[in-house]
Amino acid sequence: MPTEFHRPGLPDDLAHPDLLWARAGMLAVVCAAIGGHWTGFYGVDASGLHHDDGGGNWWRLCRVGTEHTVLVGFDHEGSHTYDLDPHPIDLLAGGPDWLPWSWLAGMEEAYPIGLVYWWDGAAWARAPYPADVGDDGLGLLLKDVADAERALDQAEDLLEEAGPAAEGEGRPLAHLLEHASQHRLDAAALRTGLAPWSEHRLDLAAAEHTARRLGLAPATRPQPVLPAGEGPPPDRRVPAISGRQWGRLVAAAMREEVEMDRPAPEPTPLLDVVVEAVREQARRNGGSARLTVHAAGRAMSMGSDDDSNALSRQILERSWAVLPSRPGRMPGLFELRRQEAHPAQGSWSFLRVQASREGVDIERVYDHWPSWWQPSYGDDVAPIGDLREEMARRAPQWHPTWARLLHDDIPYNPPQLPN
Repeated sequence: MPTEFHRPGLPDDLAHPDLLWARAGMLAVVCAAIGGHWTGFYGVDASGLHHDDGGGNWWRLCRVGTEHTVLVGFDHEGSHTYDLDPHPIDLLAGGPDWLPWSWLAGMEEAYPIGLVYWWDGAAWARAPYPADVGDDGLGLLLKDVADAERALDQAEDLLEEAGPAAEGEGRPLAHLLEHASQHRLDAAALRTGLAPWSEHRLDLAAAEHTARRLGLAPATRPQPVLPAGEGPPPDRRVPAISGRQWGRLVAAAMREEVEMDRPAPEPTPLLDVVVEAVREQARRNGGSARLTVHAAGRAMSMGSDDDSNALSRQILERSWAVLPSRPGRMPGLFELRRQEAHPAQGSWSFLRVQASREGVDIERVYDHWPSWWQPSYGDDVAPIGDLREEMARRAPQWHPTWARLLHDDIPYNPPQLPN
């Protein structure tokens, strides 16, 4: 009967690590035989077995010392445990001393992590989750190695990339999995298990090499083994607030900031294009129109009294007529912001262009979160990474007071968020 996973996952949902290793290892062997980019779909590296679907979903199964195993992963849709808002989960809470703490710290720094399970030689365990966590992604990530049938189905799907299987009886891949489970996956077993695809270009030497690295071949042991740890590092820290809560904290401070005085940028033909587009919209609307923009790095949000998409397309199309042709240049409002940037004073984050019968008013906002900008959904969350890049370009005297909240230490020692 197919294995079913709880949401979020429970330790008992996982098979014995030797079974997971054999199933995932068999898939890594198949991917090695296919070659090309498939060696990254299921494969082996210096830390252990890994799977990466290329869409932001991945896991790693790693041997630790002689008796232990650790599973780490992330699913971009199912790992609600990652950076839980407003207070993150310590996914290593209660973890045993033998966990590879240094390796895990490097993984936490390099990748988003949504789950960590560990095998102590007798049972799987994980950190406790808050009661309202909907999922950690375990079932989504491990579904193809949850049982033998699913692993065989996945192997057959993968081998379709090499070509169709020859007609025949039985399921030769079951022979492959059986030998992997018994550490007897040698060249003869590979030839038998992959026989239906023998007419296609499979790299059996690479497959055998992978089987040997994983300890699935006779007289071999898994080569990628992480050294056991000796307890959490004394300087290990867990964020007290989530990334979104950090963004709310900065946004709240930005709402209280006072704008520093700056001279308006020199007029440009591109600014004329933007102004004229808003004027035309005002004439269609009976006298008034407004364009609002929030820029963050290479992302931009727009609002208007009418159809903001139509206004954006109009500005984009007309901007080409006044811009020199240069590879990689982004036209429209992106280019306007670039042109109006000052090397010391920085770039505006918000722009408002209002047209009426009385004329046109242009407001550029560099230092605060204006009351007239409302997010299309949710609450105000400042883009921390983009603001840090912006502050890096500005001279120190042009840093607003909230810039101190962009420091790396803030998620660990945050000030109180205003009510």
